[in-house]
Amino acid sequence: MHFHIGYRSNRDVPGERNAFRHVSLAITRTFGKNLKLVADVGGDTNPDTASNEDLRFALLGFIYFPTGDFDFGGSRA
Repeated sequence: MHFHIGYRSNRDVPGERNAFRHVSLAITRTFGKNLKLVADVGGDTNPDTASNEDLRFALLGFIYFPTGDFDFGGSRA
């Protein structure tokens, strides 16, 4: 399981918020020795000052390891 939390300051972008938050939680499941399934859910501060709702996301993906030192993957939001 992976947890990520972040904060970023916005410098002088008119019409956008001055501070942004990010939080996400990801889990991985290994299938065999060459494939991992990844699920990630989280949220970010909406940059639009007219909105009080945060942006949310869910992501499902995979990571394939054809060799021990090379991998590639794909995802679907």
